[in-house]
Amino acid sequence: MKNLFSRIANFYKGQEKVEEQPPEDIEFWDRIGRYFNDIDILRGFQSRSAAIKIRASIIKLNREGISEIDLSNCWLKDCDLRNVSLQNSMIIEADLRGALLVDADLTDTVMVGCDLRGADLEDADIAGGNLCGAVLYNAYLKNVGLENCILKETKGLTLKQLSTVKSLLDAKLDPSMEKKITAYYPYLLTNNREQVLRRMRNRRIAGRRRGIGFHPGIAAGSFKGASTSV
Repeated sequence: MKNLFSRIANFYKGQEKVEEQPPEDIEFWDRIGRYFNDIDILRGFQSRSAAIKIRASIIKLNREGISEIDLSNCWLKDCDLRNVSLQNSMIIEADLRGALLVDADLTDTVMVGCDLRGADLEDADIAGGNLCGAVLYNAYLKNVGLENCILKETKGLTLKQLSTVKSLLDAKLDPSMEKKITAYYPYLLTNNREQVLRRMRNRRIAGRRRGIGFHPGIAAGSFKGASTSV
């Protein structure tokens, strides 16, 4: 992202010789600079119209092939951001309450302190992202990719929410939550999901035959630490 922003800044400072730039490149960077500037102007404004304009800039940048966007401190409450690409972006302490982020590409994105209460993140990919300190009360996380994602010190994140995600392989969780996931949903911590689920099913069947009631923690007992090998 630094390289992208520095190239834009250099262009406007005249450090890149305009005469050496093909006309289409000059027009391209001029557009990109305007889209970023539009976001900067509206950063911190808490209004529906501001959110709509920021969304429009995101869509325009995506059409230009740009996904690294600084949306820190932007107010995007209830904003429709389905299918957007925000890979490697900075979205620190943004207000995304009730936002639609279905199928969004948020890989390697920093979302520290974001307010995601009630946001719909179904099928979003946040692999390699950082959600440290994010507020996730009632956030919909079905089939979300959270591989290698930092999920420490989050607020409102429940075991029920995490049970619906696609994967937690190599994710950084608070110790208490990691312990629960290991006990109840160990397949989320491994890349051998089907193998672990099959063993859990076999244990459940064996338990029924012996007249032992099924308990996920018991069924998963031999899989503690399965995040690295199964």
